[in-house]
Amino acid sequence: MQIECPQCGAAISAQDVDLGLRVGKCQTCDQIVPVADQLERIADTHAGSPHSFTNTSGNSPDHPLVPQPASLLIEETGDSLEIRKRWFHPAVLFLVFFCLIWDGFLVVWYSIVLGFGVANGPPGLIGLFFAVFPLGHVAIGVGLTYFCIASFLNTTTMIVREGSLSLRHGPLYWPGNLTLATDDIEQLYVKSILGRHSTRHGDYSHPGRISVAGRLMAVMSDNKEQVVWNSESDLAVLRCIEQRVELFLGIEPHAVAGEAG
Repeated sequence: MQIECPQCGAAISAQDVDLGLRVGKCQTCDQIVPVADQLERIADTHAGSPHSFTNTSGNSPDHPLVPQPASLLIEETGDSLEIRKRWFHPAVLFLVFFCLIWDGFLVVWYSIVLGFGVANGPPGLIGLFFAVFPLGHVAIGVGLTYFCIASFLNTTTMIVREGSLSLRHGPLYWPGNLTLATDDIEQLYVKSILGRHSTRHGDYSHPGRISVAGRLMAVMSDNKEQVVWNSESDLAVLRCIEQRVELFLGIEPHAVAGEAG
């Protein structure tokens, strides 16, 4: 059952409805309109159902509606929900600078090693050691370079349609693509990932600041957990995604053990 604008009759998407104020924003006529009577009809229609509109919104004192972060682009039509987030963050510029220094050092190193070999014949065991020793650093450099490029180009896209939830990273390949049957999703929740950065002074190590990241998890019908959206530093992004997807699918929010507070 859709909410319609009383002014022009156009459909109002769920993300444009404020359940606390019981008003909606019509994108067609650009008006703030009252929708209290329509919400009451929806609540009466689904009374006693776990898929009640008021329950799935998460807009309660215990589950306030999370505002849409600027980093998320959310588009909802009648039969699909699409959420996109670009990877780029200004912090990646520091990583690019570090990566240039790392890769530049390796280029200079191998220029010296290979140049010595060309000018003076086979470099021998010492030269071979100098060529093989930095291979681990080369692997790190390749990984850092790939990540930097992906951070500029990639976007994570989640598409929810009737029957399926898909997540894709692109255009450059990155692990974590998945497709889930929405009928198998019992609950979504945000799980915290805590990390501690320690500092060392002489012989003493001191615990540093604690960093918090998160994952969007799905509890499946077989009671197994599935990572849906991995390693996001902004928990508000994950909570917004969780609420929008639960609202779209009609999943009633419940507290889950291990859920981020």
